[in-house]
Amino acid sequence: MSERYPYGYGEAGPVAPPLIDVDEDLWLESWKAGDGPLYYQKVHQNRDYVRPASQDLADITLEQAMQSMDMLVANIATGRTAGYKVMREIGDNNEMIGGINLFRREGIAAGMGYWRVEHAGGEGYMTRAAQRLLRFAFDQSPIGWDLQRVWLGINPTNQASIRLATNIGAHVVMNPYVDLRAGEVMYEVVKGV
Repeated sequence: MSERYPYGYGEAGPVAPPLIDVDEDLWLESWKAGDGPLYYQKVHQNRDYVRPASQDLADITLEQAMQSMDMLVANIATGRTAGYKVMREIGDNNEMIGGINLFRREGIAAGMGYWRVEHAGGEGYMTRAAQRLLRFAFDQSPIGWDLQRVWLGINPTNQASIRLATNIGAHVVMNPYVDLRAGEVMYEVVKGV
């Protein structure tokens, strides 16, 4: 840790902050070792809801969730990934309502992925979380990644993700540098646009 990089500097760049406030009842909390069962539980409980967007995510096993979380946490420590649970406060309780991650690409770009539980839809939680994570991605301070663009690969039948993408200023683009899953459409958010 240093004054310039308060959360550390990994082999890929600055390590993302462990906690990012979105607003008074919503925050992003970094994934940690041991979060695999929670991740699996939330996805498994919502598998029919997430299936149209991602068959792989809907069919994840506990073992796969644990392996995925181990890899994600390792990438967070290197500065390659900024990965977060999306948390909301409900009365005296806190609830994880989804996940959102930035995956650093070579140079000045990153990919963004996100998912949420079904009952948290229509409230703007994920849009607010994505907007806040974009501010981090485009931030030029030592804790920011100073990126110029963020890409999102979206299944064209996933209307909620398309709405989120357009709400954060993303536009459809053709990008030969990013591998998409079959049928996905590439959206892009550009810094300052």
